Amino acid sequence: MSHASRLKASRLRVASLAAAALVLGASASAGLSCTLVNQDHCFFADGACAPGLVCDSCSSVNNGCVEQVSSESCRVTAGATMSATDTATTDATTTDDPTTTTTLEPTTSTTTDTTTDSTETATDPTEQPFTCEPGPAGHALCAGLDATKPYCWAKDTCGACGDFDGFTCIDATSGAAPACESNSGLCVECTPEFFEACLFPAACDADTFTCGPCTEHSQCETGACNLATGKCVPEEWTFWAENRPGCHTNEMKPGTKEEPWCTYHYSLMTLENYLADEIAVFIRPGTMPQPSLFQDVTWARTVILIGVTEEGEEPPVLKHTVENETRPVLYVDPSIEMDPRPSRLMIANLELLDATNADAINCVGAEVWVDDSRITNNRVPLTSLDCKYQIRRSVFTGHRSTPNLIESDITIENSYFTGNKVDADYVFRLVDTKMQIVYSTFVGNTNQENLPVLAVRCGNLASTLSVRNSVILGAEGYIYCGMGGTLGDDGGNFFGPPEIVNNLFNMPVKGVYRPKLIADLKDTATWQPGDPYRDFDGDKRPATAGAVDFSGADRP
Repeated sequence: MSHASRLKASRLRVASLAAAALVLGASASAGLSCTLVNQDHCFFADGACAPGLVCDSCSSVNNGCVEQVSSESCRVTAGATMSATDTATTDATTTDDPTTTTTLEPTTSTTTDTTTDSTETATDPTEQPFTCEPGPAGHALCAGLDATKPYCWAKDTCGACGDFDGFTCIDATSGAAPACESNSGLCVECTPEFFEACLFPAACDADTFTCGPCTEHSQCETGACNLATGKCVPEEWTFWAENRPGCHTNEMKPGTKEEPWCTYHYSLMTLENYLADEIAVFIRPGTMPQPSLFQDVTWARTVILIGVTEEGEEPPVLKHTVENETRPVLYVDPSIEMDPRPSRLMIANLELLDATNADAINCVGAEVWVDDSRITNNRVPLTSLDCKYQIRRSVFTGHRSTPNLIESDITIENSYFTGNKVDADYVFRLVDTKMQIVYSTFVGNTNQENLPVLAVRCGNLASTLSVRNSVILGAEGYIYCGMGGTLGDDGGNFFGPPEIVNNLFNMPVKGVYRPKLIADLKDTATWQPGDPYRDFDGDKRPATAGAVDFSGADRP
């Protein structure tokens, strides 16, 4: 092989990584794909080695000075090397024909090789040589070279957290970020697979890979999060209930997963005897009409009702025993004067169904969280007097009356309000109430005469309404705050007449309108910090400030 051929082979092993790094594509000694960072290598010393040694560009042993090269293509002849800065811009053609002159034409140096003469003009590297040592300083150097290989695993060896056997994020970060996130190759505080890194009652956020207050029930090992405090519910305050006909014996059962109570109604009546500030009841699938949970559901504490289903199963149904029952399915009231503890009700993965003469949820002076649930075919989906509602990834459909929300604070996120046939010209009426609607969809709502209605109407001066990144098809005006109420069309919204619904959405299923991929909803919304990381189905949103997104509750 000619000198030019060997020189080109050596150059092809060099990549300019902002600090003149030598790339070892497949180290025979380590068996790893990694980046070797060593400006003391003989390659950068014009191939100079001690007497009896030769320079091997493929070896990291003894700075490349070895007794015998691993391959002739790796041999570096003394005086024939060039700078890493040059190699990054070299465009060369080589041949082994001894009668042919081969010219290498880099940006800053030129090499001519013939059978009788060899010359080269080279420039010196412009950056100071350095090596990496395991530790914070070494990690910083590696990260500066290549953000995808930010850790100095061993001397002069950079890589991602999952690249090396024996590498642990605990050691690399002194325990600050003990978990390895495989997709990014970064050490993080926690992952869903390594949630134990978060000390109870903290939880792992699957989107940010950080430990902190829980924001979803799924983040907790016990399966239940007190969303108001951000703390996971302890195991000793979690219980189980059946929800199916044929189970009628509650006596002497402890309410465990193995021996559940028969009904959620019985479980809550029994739990009144417990002194815990927070209680979670897991409800199995089924439909078993039960008496109204009227008054004292929370009794100055937090009660969490969570439906537990396997993939493909319908959520547990909560409905009345009496067909024409006029009391709410769930009623939340502090009920106890002089008790400083707040009353809170949290429901998830449930369906509140067929309270045709009653409210699905009635809240007075308390707080309600509704997650991943369906509120279907009730007279009124929810009523509120001096309450706080947090509604996420839920569907409200088939209702017959417009609720008045009075002196309350309502947040709606990633949710559907569809197919309601109400007794007014709007789906909601606000009285001294603040409402925020983000990434939600209002479609197919009419009055009793089948005419389209507004989504929200502010009823007085003290009410405020903010709408972002949402879809509202309805009566012209879409949202209205007269009489001095504050209205915020905060951008990213799509407003239109009901006639265009088929242009935007596929046929609805149980109140859910899924957008078409080519619909005009594409790129109409703008994601901002504080917006949900995921959509109605749990699919990821762009989650970068200013990134465009689909308006409405769901992405295609």
